[in-house]
Amino acid sequence: MQDNGSIFWWYWDALSWMLFDKSGVLEAGPVEHRYGRVPIVRVFDRRQPRFRNIGLPRYEAIAELQRE
Repeated sequence: MQDNGSIFWWYWDALSWMLFDKSGVLEAGPVEHRYGRVPIVRVFDRRQPRFRNIGLPRYEAIAELQRE
């Protein structure tokens, strides 16, 4: 799948995943996986200026204060 700026949502459960577009139409799935659990999701509030898929975590400000 190419990154053309579209918004997608994944639905995961312990056995499979499904991919939906912004109108709720099923794009792919259900596709079985071998993880046995839902994968961990990385959450970030702001994106780094140079990267679309890398963010600035909430704890970064705290780490900077502790470093000083």
